[in-house]
Amino acid sequence: MTDKTWKYWCIVAGGNFSLEAKRIKGVVVILQSIEIAQAFALAMIGVFSEDYYAQYITWSVIFFVGNMLVQIIASIALPHHPLFSKALSVYGFGASAFNVIFVISGGKSPAIEWVTVFMALGFVALAVTSTIIKFRRV
Repeated sequence: MTDKTWKYWCIVAGGNFSLEAKRIKGVVVILQSIEIAQAFALAMIGVFSEDYYAQYITWSVIFFVGNMLVQIIASIALPHHPLFSKALSVYGFGASAFNVIFVISGGKSPAIEWVTVFMALGFVALAVTSTIIKFRRV
């Protein structure tokens, strides 16, 4: 595996170039654990439609709390990574703010839920686009 390929897979895996550091490994494990819980919560959101409102809201709030945690941790880490701009971090904090509003409201506003979803998707799209653009320059 070439050095460039290794760096690419480290980025895709959500890690840093120096994965040997225990602190970075710990953060990556925490994020991956949250993401696994989010995947399960998202599946449960699919199982319990809005017809089963209590179960749907429970799993939605679990999903959005996990989403908020991942966005906040990523937004804290992004300015310290050479591939990402600080603007992406600011956008991540803004998207996290909508997550906080949704969670505090108890999931009662479908409009806030959809804004939160689209902002989270925008955050991921901007991170991927930034990675592709910067990686081509490396």
